[in-house]
This record gives sequence, structure tokens and C-alpha cells, in this order.
Amino acid sequence: MKLLNRITNIYLYLIFIIFILLIDKTGYQNILNLKWNIYVYTTVIYILFILLTIVFQIIRSSISIKDFKFNKIHLFALIYIFILILSCLLSPYKNYNLLIGSTRVEGLIVNIIYVISFMVISLTYKYDKKIIYAILLPSIIMALMIMIQRFIYNPFSISKDVSSEIFYGTIGNIDTIGLLYTIYIILGISLYIFTNKVINRIYIIISIISSLIVMAIINVLNMYVTLLIIMILLFPFVILSSKYLKRYLMITISIISICIFKYYNYWYFIISVIILISLFLILIRNTNYNILNKKNVIKCFIGLLFILLGIILSIYFINFKSGLLFEVHNILHGNIVDSYGTYRIFLWKRTFGMINSNNILLGTGVDTYYIAFSNKYFDELVMNGYVNINDTASNFYLTRLINIGVIGLSSFLLFVGSVVCLERKNKCSDATLICLFITIISYLIQGLFNLEVVIVTPIFYCILAMYTNLKISKLTKK
Repeated sequence: MKLLNRITNIYLYLIFIIFILLIDKTGYQNILNLKWNIYVYTTVIYILFILLTIVFQIIRSSISIKDFKFNKIHLFALIYIFILILSCLLSPYKNYNLLIGSTRVEGLIVNIIYVISFMVISLTYKYDKKIIYAILLPSIIMALMIMIQRFIYNPFSISKDVSSEIFYGTIGNIDTIGLLYTIYIILGISLYIFTNKVINRIYIIISIISSLIVMAIINVLNMYVTLLIIMILLFPFVILSSKYLKRYLMITISIISICIFKYYNYWYFIISVIILISLFLILIRNTNYNILNKKNVIKCFIGLLFILLGIILSIYFINFKSGLLFEVHNILHGNIVDSYGTYRIFLWKRTFGMINSNNILLGTGVDTYYIAFSNKYFDELVMNGYVNINDTASNFYLTRLINIGVIGLSSFLLFVGSVVCLERKNKCSDATLICLFITIISYLIQGLFNLEVVIVTPIFYCILAMYTNLKISKLTKK
């Protein structure tokens, strides 16, 4: 197994660092195809190499099938692959290239490779803390590149006017960067809270600061929403330790400071948040948290409740002039406009209108959202003078609902949910597991506002596989 472990760990380093940072001389003009080629060819070679190694070692009796820790998760993964294939076979758009994909090269091939690579990594990965830290390395390198592009020189531009505001780093579109940097920020925050070694914490702090700078530059609002939700979800993991809680509060205050800098015109809102956090600090002042001290835990939850209630009431009563808070304010008052969420409401409403008796079960085929959307709404868009390439619903789940139907979406949720529920059913206090778990949840939350693309999605499946391997190993030992 040691050879398999080494091969898998080398592959993870390649995906987490080299794959993310590679870009060719064409810049952003060909970035999607470039990343697709790098990922697909690298991963296929890795999978074949692993399979050949397994066969060779079985022949030599070095290992046996029993050495691999199979789980029902792997069965759910195979079911998901079967549904993907079935959806394409029964697609009304078989004349399109469903193997590669009709628009975003998110076709059948790459989706199957995502899942197979997950299975292989989850069965052959061996815990190496250096890999966890290696995930954050591109966040620092790319942040430097993005700062140079934003303020000094743009080396990878399609055109100066466009790329200076929309395309950055070795990733490209700001929404895709937001999706990737959400992973970096959440993983960095989690590691910072639960890591005690000083040198590691310095490295993590550099990554967090770099990521927050990128977040401020690209200004993708769904990153702030995800960050807020994750900070709330992290709370139960930190309340039982005063040390973790102090680090958590330091991070929270830093994030609020970034928001003050970025959204200084919302000073009424910011002041109310600061007052509520101050109240929370008073509640937990000079207290030591441990699992037996229920009164202090109750104080923490009361403080958190006050903060959440104060934020909601502030947004409800303060009439903001523009931006995300303005949109949330109006939604809380029942005013839902198509343009909200940079036209995500527009897409979500019409996505549900695309569902019919012909495609509700298995969808229209992998990566066919654009075709289905155009067939349904092209005339409406032309009539309104708004023609745009809507190749996804800006929501992982709604896009899957159209592409692979209710059965396909359910099989995906069953597959990923079975991994998430490993933590729920079998609780473990291991810090690495908590960090990976929170990172997985952050990606799934981003799925409510973002799109899946081969530039970032491989990172999610690798982290999902690492978490699965570590969790199953822990349960096996127990």
C-alpha cells in the first residue's frame, strides 16, 4: 500500500499546486480547454498507473482486495456514474457532443473522471499534513499575481479594459476565483483556529490575509454570504475551548474590519454589528470553556443569538441604497426582483420553468443547460433586448436538475451527503477532519450561488476524497 499512497500523494500535490497555477501564453482566451486537458490527461494517467500498480502488487501477493476500505459511499458514487451515463444515452440532444460538453466542457467524460478519481483517492490516500498546508500555497502565489494585475501590470489579458475587472490570476473569471478562494479562506480559518504550532500559524495567517485581499479586490458578494454561514457553522466546534474561541473571535473581528473598509457607507449597519459583538465579548469575558461548563456554553449561544437577531433586524429596518444588503432588505420585505443577485433570480425563476414531463427524471443530458435554456427563452431574451450565454443556472443544484433530472440530482446528493453524514453519525474531534469537513460544506454552500467548472471542481473532489479516507480510517480503527 505504501507505493499506492505515494503515487496518490504526488497526484494531490500536482492538482493542488501545479494544476491551479499553470497557464499558457494564450492567457484567458483558452484557459478552460487548457485546464480541462491538464486535469483529464493527468488524472487518467494517475488512475491507470494506480490500477496497474494494484494488479502488479496483487499478482506478487503484496496486497489483497481486503486491504482497501470500501464503504457504501463508493456504491453511491457508482450509482451516480450510472445515472450520468443513462442521462446522456436518453438525452434529446444526442447530436451535440455530450462526452466533452456542449458549452463548459463539463461533459460526461470529466464528470465520470471526477467521481472515479474520488474513489481512487479515498481508497489509496495516506494522511500527510503537508498536503493540507500545500492546498493553501497557491492562495498566496496567486494573490500576489492578482495584486500585480490589479494595481501595476496585467500579463494575462484578453484586453486591458475587460480583464482588469473580470479576469485575474491563473483562474480567470472572478466568480470562479471567488469559488476557489472561498475554499482557501475557509480552510485557512479552520486551520488557524485548530493549529497550535507557531510556524504553521504564521503560514496560515499569510494565506488568510492574501485571500481576504483577493476577496476585497474581486468583490464577489456570495463569498461574504458563504463566509458568514461558515463562521456560524464553526461556532459549535470552538465554544468548548477558550483558546479556539479567542482565535475564532479574532478572525470574526478581522472579517468585519474588511467589511467596514469595503462597505464604509453602511456605517449604521456596521455600528450595530460591532455593538452586538462587544456584547458577546462581555458575555464570555474571563470564562474558561470546557465540555462540562454548560452555563458558559449557554452564554455563548445567547451571545450568538443576539448577534444574528441584531444583523437580521438591522438589514430589515435600515433602508440601504444599493448592493447586497439592499437586495436582502427588499427580499425580507417580499420584493423579489429578477435583477437581484446579478440576475441570479432571473435565472432561477426560469430554470424551474424549463422542467417538464420529458426531462424531469433524467434531465436533458450532462452539460446541456445552455441548449435547453436557449430553446425555451431565446425569443424572450431577444424581445427584451437581453441576449447572454446562460450556460448554467449559477447554482450547482438547479443546473444539475436540468442536466440530469431529479434522479441525477438525488443520486449526487446521496453520494455527497453520505460523505457529509459520516461526520454527523460518527462524531470525531480530530482537528484535520473538522477543517476538511467545514471546507466541504463551504463549497456546497457556494453551490447555491455559483457554477461548477473544471478549473476548480477537481479541488473539491480531492478534498472530499481525503476527508472520506481519513474518516473511514478513524472509524475502522475504532
